[in-house]
Amino acid sequence: MIGTFALLRRFDNLNIDTAIIMSMENIINLPDFRIYEKIMRLLYKFSGKIDQFSKAYEYYIQSYGIDNPLFSFIDKEIETFYDFDIKRRKIYSYPPFVNIIRVIVQSKKHDHLYNVIKDLVESVKDNKDVTLIGPSTAPIFKLRDNYRYNFLIKAKNKDIILDYCYLIKEKFNKIKKGYMRIKIDVDPYFFI
Repeated sequence: MIGTFALLRRFDNLNIDTAIIMSMENIINLPDFRIYEKIMRLLYKFSGKIDQFSKAYEYYIQSYGIDNPLFSFIDKEIETFYDFDIKRRKIYSYPPFVNIIRVIVQSKKHDHLYNVIKDLVESVKDNKDVTLIGPSTAPIFKLRDNYRYNFLIKAKNKDIILDYCYLIKEKFNKIKKGYMRIKIDVDPYFFI
């Protein structure tokens, strides 16, 4: 049986002797700061440590990077992984130590899209209280016939983040050309 994350939700009723996670690198390399947390949830499920979802006697993980630190936490308590991940998030300035806004601008026409997102970034870039990442193409550049660009803003102060939400929205309404849409996601859960 080959399955995805969706299969895991119903896995507790299956009588399976062996479980395999294939192509672990495809998951690890997703552009998401929570990816380690998501992978560990998957690994703990497979090892039977949580949810008692499986009666599997053996499990295998296909990976090219056996030296990845995540694999060392499988046989340890979840608190050990938590300590590791919270230190990693602090070093790289990820939530809960900062707040993040993800701004996505999309349009069916590619012509002026990059110039619009560049202008939005210019309106933010001179502030020393925020860290700006981007602009760049979104991980899925074309979705439902819309071209997409995005950028991130990080700040320690939630009020600054909210102020920038309003500033960006106002600026976008002034400079947008044709049918363009903006999505501003505060503390986004997905980055794809």
